[in-house]
This record gives sequence, structure tokens and C-alpha cells, in this order.
Amino acid sequence: MTRDELHDRFIREGAFPGTPKGRGLINDLVIDAEVCEQATCEGCGHKGLELVTYTDEAGDYQAAVAVCPECDEAFEF
Repeated sequence: MTRDELHDRFIREGAFPGTPKGRGLINDLVIDAEVCEQATCEGCGHKGLELVTYTDEAGDYQAAVAVCPECDEAFEF
């Protein structure tokens, strides 16, 4: 799935790109970013994906998406 396809789905579901407000005792976004940095794209094999997060109007977490900077392949995790 591409970044645009996932983006369109989240927008339809009422989410938008943005950093959710903190939750819990562990900084989940730091962990998510580290996972993306170490991940390899299934589409083209590029190592090092970008983290894009989605939130809602209340600032709650909605989704974390890993995006390949080379081929724009994306997946939610």
C-alpha cells in the first residue's frame, strides 16, 4: 500500500497527520521511530523507513505508519 492510500484511509476515518499527545510511562513515538529506522522496505529493500503518525482532534493516538523514502511503500504497525 502507498503512503497516499493509507493517508486517504485515515482521513476518511477522521484522523490526520500529527503527533499524538503522550501516553503511558514509555515514549511510544521514540520506540516507533527506532523500529522504522531499523526496518527494511518489503517493496524495494531500502533500509530505514520514516515514521508518520496520525492523531484525532482530541490529540489521541490513531496510527503509526512506516514509509519508505525510496518507493513510497507504507504500512501501519
